[in-house]
Amino acid sequence: IGNYYINPLELPGIGEILKGHQLTEENQQYIMLPEVTAVFPSITLASWASIFTGSMPGPAEPVLNDQGEVIVPAGTGILGNEFFDRSTEEMITFSDGAFPMMSILDRYPLGNSYNFAGIGAADKALSWNVETVYEAIRYINPDLKSTTVMHNYSRGADEWLYQETLIDKLRLAWNAKFQHDNADIARLMDSSPTNDSVEYIQRLTDAGEKFPILFAVYFAGLDHWAHDFGMDSYIQFFKDNSDEGIRKIVNELKNGGEFDNKIFIITADHGHTGMPHNYTVDITDPETGQTKSVIPDTSCKLKLKHFDRKDIQEPELANNNLHIWELGEVLNLTGFLKGTEGLDFAVLAPKEIASLYEQYPYGAKPDAESANVIAAFNGPMSHVYVKNRANNSWNSPRLVDDIGYVAELIRLTLSNDKSPSNMSDLFPAGLFEKAIPISAGIKRLINSVDIILIRRGNNYEVYQGIKSDGSDVISIPLNNYTEISSSRYVKAIKRIEGLNHPERSGDIILIFKDFTDDVPENRFSSGSACKSWHGSLNPSDSYVPLILAYPGGNKVEIEEIMKNVSACPNGHCDGNWNVTDIIKEIITRQYE
Repeated sequence: IGNYYINPLELPGIGEILKGHQLTEENQQYIMLPEVTAVFPSITLASWASIFTGSMPGPAEPVLNDQGEVIVPAGTGILGNEFFDRSTEEMITFSDGAFPMMSILDRYPLGNSYNFAGIGAADKALSWNVETVYEAIRYINPDLKSTTVMHNYSRGADEWLYQETLIDKLRLAWNAKFQHDNADIARLMDSSPTNDSVEYIQRLTDAGEKFPILFAVYFAGLDHWAHDFGMDSYIQFFKDNSDEGIRKIVNELKNGGEFDNKIFIITADHGHTGMPHNYTVDITDPETGQTKSVIPDTSCKLKLKHFDRKDIQEPELANNNLHIWELGEVLNLTGFLKGTEGLDFAVLAPKEIASLYEQYPYGAKPDAESANVIAAFNGPMSHVYVKNRANNSWNSPRLVDDIGYVAELIRLTLSNDKSPSNMSDLFPAGLFEKAIPISAGIKRLINSVDIILIRRGNNYEVYQGIKSDGSDVISIPLNNYTEISSSRYVKAIKRIEGLNHPERSGDIILIFKDFTDDVPENRFSSGSACKSWHGSLNPSDSYVPLILAYPGGNKVEIEEIMKNVSACPNGHCDGNWNVTDIIKEIITRQYE
């Protein structure tokens, strides 16, 4: 937000693209679209999927009106960096969630540099009901070519560029068995696409080949840096690395005579919000009664090796992050006290954590067959999936006995709302809001969840409790819940509705407290704890740049193009997912 504003004239890379001062109409060569947001969750895989397709994460199928016309296109099916697919009963995970990363770099075939590998890193999870911008270009003109550099999605592109050195180093960096320098990895994430792009442009220039109609470059280093080192050095990293890479690409475009004739689109997948770090927490050992100061883990890594040891667990208890183990502890204690009365829940967890609960029927289990709860952590939000325990199916959980019970115990243990349960026999006062959190050691998390959403029918509603006779849950439609429209949340209703995917989004959605108008100590996340996170509905995570620049032209020409982008009436785009529509309009005007 405003604290991270940089005058583009101070940037030799982006500043060269954004020629002309914003307040001088006659020579301004760019437009900056206001109040553009990312999808929800505002997180990497979900957001880039929408940027390159023009679709929100949901729904699973197109929504038609009575005349058979599409009024809501099919969604991307990408519900975050980690989510569950009920139809295949598979976890789809990228990083930073509750599970060790299923390496996107090892799962897919990788050719040599400049060889199109056929499918990008995350394309396999992308719905085939949606069309990527690369595929759309072929319909406009089959002779047009497109190239993408280091992006997560490449389906339909002619070339997907990456460097073998980056792939090798990232494999090492993301493998828990190896040590690595996070600063070097962040720099590599920017220098690698820079080098690939420069070499590619040189190759085209030397061979006299035509430049692709669409050239997309992804700089991921700034995001990686913020996660690992926080927001204090965010601007300096951008100046020294990201903008420096852009400067090199701009210079190479100029050398090849491919600069003034280009329209540049600058956007991002999400923002960032600083999380608490560099503090200590006093933790008392319940067995010995001894108290010691513990430095919270904010390494942005899921540490599982030797997780049965206290010196590994205590840094997790000390941070503001809901770890899968802590949720397992809550469910284990719940089951121990109320398991025979219907609260026998076990969350899907990595085997290192699930092994801690082998002797119990509740807590955590290592596979979808034996677990009946799945929590897919995406920073300050989480999808929670609940199994129908009556028929052992993930597809049709009961609204009260499955979804309602899990939502109620989360409400009482982790949320702001700890008003007594209407079902006092099953959820007695004092047990869930006090005894279980204290016994589980999650005192820092007892007020971490701000809003609990449940899916009722085809919509998400705000969960409020269960009726005293157990006949129904109590929930409020989003439009009737005033807090969801407060300044703490940005376009929340539209973005939550765009999240709804019956096969892949949670039966329950947890929205953690992550407010930019509050101190970092009162911000919470899930998955792995980082020094900065994103994924929420808050302004800092949600707002992203969307800039169109034409160095060889002027803003009037860009504004003329925008008049025909129906997704952006009067030049106002709701989200970065409108980028695909803008690209299609630019290319259509050129080749119609």
